[in-house]
Amino acid sequence: MRTGRRRADVLHPLEDRRLSAIAIQSRSCGCTCGPCLNGNALEVRGHTHDGREPDSVGGDWSFAGGLTYALESRFPPWDPVRGAPDGIVVLGGNISPKFSRDHGEPVVGSDAARIVAMAKLARSYPNARIVYSGGDASLLGNRPPEADFVRPLLDSFGIARERVLLEARSRNTGENAAFTKDLVKPKPGERWLLVTSAQHIPRAIGCFRRVGFPIEAYPVGWRTGQKSDLMTIKIFSKGLARFDSAAYEWIGLLAYWITGKTTELLPSPKRDGD
Repeated sequence: MRTGRRRADVLHPLEDRRLSAIAIQSRSCGCTCGPCLNGNALEVRGHTHDGREPDSVGGDWSFAGGLTYALESRFPPWDPVRGAPDGIVVLGGNISPKFSRDHGEPVVGSDAARIVAMAKLARSYPNARIVYSGGDASLLGNRPPEADFVRPLLDSFGIARERVLLEARSRNTGENAAFTKDLVKPKPGERWLLVTSAQHIPRAIGCFRRVGFPIEAYPVGWRTGQKSDLMTIKIFSKGLARFDSAAYEWIGLLAYWITGKTTELLPSPKRDGD
């Protein structure tokens, strides 16, 4: 008689409880096993019936990718064929004021693509005006503005500090648009680029249109690729993070539209002559 079992034959009791805790009610499968779940909207597999311990807890998170893709594909990548822009607006959300203050140097987060794009565009278009718009977005408004930590980054990129105007009052995207317009006072016929993450572009463009600041989308930091990639998210934590980020943006679009901060619920590119 066997006196012991291999680790692969059973789940550790703590692991079993962890997997059971994330079980979600199935709509299509008659299986009543808590960790093993196969539903229409979401599939989470916590164990296998052949006795093997799973490598990870995953699932079908294509719906989360779809929410992100719908936002990111709304505006195409910027086309430089029309020539050099007159100005460039880079929205904040790249730098953590708290961590930057704590560590004594700029701490760049997951949206570093905006900073990289600013450096690239500054070199490609040396005559373009540049604005970095980012204040204190904290709930209590008791932290230094994000723009305060931009200058050391400009030095490291070899960009003259005087080339970049800093807008440090804004706390949200609506204020980014209003305060930046007041700062640069764009002239009729000027072409300005708006640099922000691809899924944020629709809401940001809507805010700039609302304040009467015509601007061209320059999306960066994509989180999705082609439609065929949407089925590839099989890790629970990654899928959850993707859903959280996309849901935040969709709720933001709805809230901004209801409160009149954007021109449309889901802004789209303007056609020539619009």
